[in-house]
Formats: sequence, structure tokens, C-alpha cells
Amino acid sequence: MKTDKRADLAERVVLNPDWRLYIVAVAVAFLVIVLRRPDAILNPQFFAEDGKMFYADAYNKGITALFLPWCGYLDGFGRIIATFSQLFPLHWAPLLFNLSVALIRLLTVGLIISPRFSASVSDIRVRLLLSFLFLALPNSWEANAGLATIKFHLAFLAFIVITVKGNDKPWHRILDGGIILMSGLTGPCSILLTPLAALVWFIRRNKRSLILFVLIGVCAIIQGMIFIMSSARPQRILGATPELFVKILSTQIFLGALIGQKGLALIYNTGLYDLLVIIFAISGSAAFINALLKAPMELRLFILYGMFNFCAAMFSPLVNSIGPQWPPLLIPGVGGRYWFMPILAFVGVLVWSLRGSASRVSRTCAASALIIMMAGIILNWREPAFKDLNFVEYVRGFESSPPGSRIVIPINPPGWSMVLTKHL
Repeated sequence: MKTDKRADLAERVVLNPDWRLYIVAVAVAFLVIVLRRPDAILNPQFFAEDGKMFYADAYNKGITALFLPWCGYLDGFGRIIATFSQLFPLHWAPLLFNLSVALIRLLTVGLIISPRFSASVSDIRVRLLLSFLFLALPNSWEANAGLATIKFHLAFLAFIVITVKGNDKPWHRILDGGIILMSGLTGPCSILLTPLAALVWFIRRNKRSLILFVLIGVCAIIQGMIFIMSSARPQRILGATPELFVKILSTQIFLGALIGQKGLALIYNTGLYDLLVIIFAISGSAAFINALLKAPMELRLFILYGMFNFCAAMFSPLVNSIGPQWPPLLIPGVGGRYWFMPILAFVGVLVWSLRGSASRVSRTCAASALIIMMAGIILNWREPAFKDLNFVEYVRGFESSPPGSRIVIPINPPGWSMVLTKHL
């Protein structure tokens, strides 16, 4: 009798979840984020543009820094967080940056496991699996590194908002609109997302889809105008070839999603690498094509979104200060921020193929790939910790310096620095 009651309770929790499941899931999600990179909380430090551009501009230039473009587009979320951090001591700023990144990731998890996502994935157990894979994704550490790359998470969050079920609650509508505006004004994702939002509105023909389409479209116009008027984004030689394109797709998206940076590093200079590139280029592309033809609308749109992001990244990557850009993209760990969206699309295809494909071959291949991915998650569980550059010591030196002093503080990655002019 007790066993039956426990089984009934487990079934109610899984199939008919309430707010308690969401609290537990979000708490576990935060734990996963911390366990993958403990130094982000225990020894927080600035990373790249987070310190050099966002914080330094907010400190040195004040409120006007909110409107400064970076690499040809507005980076609203990073600018807002950097401006907000001026209310606190300097040594708190890196932690505030990291917590804001974690907040966006937790918001994404909350939306995936919510009933609003059930139109795309009805089973809460699958939504929980997708949430875990989102947080534990191999080959994604650069997309999780800081505010400079949070634009990719915001782009994913905006896509979810556009494709999930609407809600009549006013605070849900405000939240959805805020996410779209914040995402659209943080990086160029709005330009890629606008045609998909238009397609969603064309299919659903409801007021909510029209409003979201208009909001993201306005953001796209703003970002497009800034990009056209700005000459800040440097032009590089691509060094593009069809062979490199296929290798990058197979290596960084298909193989990278399964075995991650560390797995790629193990096979990169072996004879096995070329064979796996061919196998996964064919099988991965076939899985995408099959899902494009047969999957639900939301997944088809996400595949297109992932393809848009991949092609945009290949058209204008910035990974090398000199020389061609494409050859370094084959190296494990290089350009990880560019692979975030297409890898998520590939993971979505695998999960759908396992459960929704009519083909036994597709289901078997998807199950095998997901098993390999679990091994890849274990292998790549701990994300690279930032080098300890004694940030706290430099902060003390900055705080004790006289007004007007120009202080250079080294930040990650090594070789980068931020320059602050002490306020009078």
C-alpha cells in the first residue's frame, strides 16, 4: 500500500508539477552552475570586455556608457549591469556580473520547465532533461564566461518567449516584453530573430505574436542602423573553403556537442579525427534535415535559428587579430560562443529524434549520441577556471590611490586589462 502511495505521489509530481518542483529545479540549476565553475562565485574576476569595456566605461564615462555601441551594436544588458554595479564597491562588481549571468540562465530553465513550454514539449520529464542539457552543455564554456557573451543566452531566451504559449497574466506579458527588448538591444540576435518572429505571427495570427514581432523588429532596425553607421567592427580575412566549412560544422557542432572541448582535444591530432568528421558531417546533417521535415513547428524554427546563427558567425567571426579567421575555428575551444545556439539546436534534434521520430534507425542513433553526450558532460563538467590575477590586491591599490590617478588592473584572459581613472 505504501509503495502504491509513493508511486502515485511520484506520478503527480512528475506529470502534474506545482510550484515546489520549480523551486527545487531552479535551486538545483544554480547548484549545477556553481559546481561547473566554482571560481565564478568563490573568486570572481572580470573577463575580457566585462572589465575592459563595460565596467571601465561605466566608471570612467558615467551614464552615457549605456548608449555606447560595441563592435557595431548595442550591448544593453552588459551596460545596464555595469552601470548598476557602480552603486557598490569595485571588489563586488565581478560577483554581480557573474550572478547576473546566472540569473539569465536560471530564468531560461524556469521558462523551459514551466507549463508555458508544454506546447513544445508536453512531458515535464523531457523538459527537465532539456534544462539539464542546457546547463551542462559541452563545448559551451565561452558562452558562459561573462556578460560579454550573455547575449547568446538572451537570444535563446528571446526565441523561447516568441514560440511558447501566451499567458493572460499581466506580469507574464510584462516579463515577455522585457525579455524581448533586453535581448533585442543586446547584440545582433534581433536581426536574425525578426524573420522567425514574423513567421510565428503569420502562423498563429494572434495579438501576442504580433506585439512580440513588432518589438523584436524595432530592436532589429535599431541594431541594424547602428551597425551600418558604425565602423567599429574590424574586417578580417576569412580564409573560407568548403572543406573548412564542413570540418568546422562537424567538429564544433556535432562532435563538440557530444564530447566537448576536452574530447575534441583528445582526438584532434589522431587518425580517428578525419573519419569521425566525415561520419558526423553526414549523420548530423541527416538528423537536421529529418527534423526540418518532420519535427513540430517550434523545433523547425529553432533549427533555422541555429542555422542562421552558425552562418552569421561564419560570415563575420572575430577569433584572430591577424590572419585568416576560419582555420583557427577548427581548434577545440576556439570561438565557443558562436557554437552555443547551433549546438542547442542539435541537442533539441537528438531529444526529438529519440522520442518523436518514426524511424527506428533515427531513434537508435539519437540514443547512442545522447549516451556519448553524457560521457562528454562528465569529461567536460568542470569549466576552465580563470587565472587568479590577484584582483582584490589591485582593488586595494586602486582605492588607496589619489584622485585622478590612472590605474591599470589586469583581467582575464591574461594579457587583457582595464584602465580606471580614479574619481575626484
